[in-house]
Amino acid sequence: MWIRTTIRAVCASAAALLVLTAFASAQDDGAVGDASSDTPVSTSAEVEVDADADAARDAANQEVEDAADAPSAAAPRTAADAPRYFAEPTPEQQRAAELFDAGVAAWREGRHARAEELWLETLRVIGPPVEATASDQVLFDRHALLHDLGNAAYRAGRHLEAVGWYEAALRHRPRHAATRSNLELAERAAGLERADGSSGTAEAWAAYLELWTPAEARWLALLGLVPLAIALLVEAVRGGRAAVLWAVASLCLAVVLVAPHANHRAHEDASPHLVIAEGGAIVHAEARAAATGVGRVEPGDLVERVDALPDWIRVETRDGANGWVRKDALFALRR
Repeated sequence: MWIRTTIRAVCASAAALLVLTAFASAQDDGAVGDASSDTPVSTSAEVEVDADADAARDAANQEVEDAADAPSAAAPRTAADAPRYFAEPTPEQQRAAELFDAGVAAWREGRHARAEELWLETLRVIGPPVEATASDQVLFDRHALLHDLGNAAYRAGRHLEAVGWYEAALRHRPRHAATRSNLELAERAAGLERADGSSGTAEAWAAYLELWTPAEARWLALLGLVPLAIALLVEAVRGGRAAVLWAVASLCLAVVLVAPHANHRAHEDASPHLVIAEGGAIVHAEARAAATGVGRVEPGDLVERVDALPDWIRVETRDGANGWVRKDALFALRR
């Protein structure tokens, strides 16, 4: 009997330790999801695309003639409208905010190519994405920037590239309705075939795992581990059929809620790329155009970056092919 009680106590202690670990991790990353009381996280500075220009340029895309179907987002706001930072920005970060706002102004004036140039320069200035780990970490609305670059690419007729920008934006705000709507429009304009909504269990589960940012997934894991720890503790102290059923139910719930965090941890070092070359691209055995082809990737395919040279990227495709693809045929989704 004492052996069973000891095992229960160990399980409860382990669950409590997991809860404390998840809570500490979520606390460290709290700056990502929640702003301080007097400063918002972002300015929601996305801009809208003119649908009439798209309809005039490409008659095949008749569904984007109406304003309701054109890529759109919230009304633009600039840095002057609301603070974008938790703390005083560095000169580089201030420069990025100025470039971004200048791009918004240029877009409003109809200088769309100039706006895209300014936003690309903004992306270069702010550098690769990092997760905030302290309350004084400067936060830039990277989602708005990537969303706007998607709009710029869409309006210029580069629909596959627009898909890449919208996909990249959704990695920062996975449930953003306007970005998801724009992504669907860009996919249709690019001729990409997607599921018709009758996806199976595997597809639904994969969509659920991608529905959360890393910070949200950590809090979700905490939410799943707390009931499990309590249930195991009750079962260890009091026992009984009801306690066992509660523990089993809590375990099932924990598996579902911890899964997104586990998925992010498993793929935190991944470097997914989207194929944006019209007509697809050949996967070469060596990093040269004359090298033997070992496979082929189609527009809209996702591949994993393995290595890189100045003009070539070594990738692994979903069917296991490993080789080199020209850099200009791919779009990095981690931005």
